[in-house]
Amino acid sequence: MAEISFHAILSKTSGTTMKAEETLEGRKVLILVDSGSTHNFISASLVKQLGLKVSTLPSFGVQIGNGQ
Repeated sequence: MAEISFHAILSKTSGTTMKAEETLEGRKVLILVDSGSTHNFISASLVKQLGLKVSTLPSFGVQIGNGQ
């Protein structure tokens, strides 16, 4: 099961997270780097706005750092 920290859900920094402004496909985006999470996520709306290609994968569960 994938794990994502509670800080990542809230987009808040902590001892294991940091925010950075980067350029992706020519557009400035705010990213959250979280060493406490096992996977990386991007919103569907940002994928659409940037015209990124996506691959369909089997679904999987995600557990938040607070156990939910």
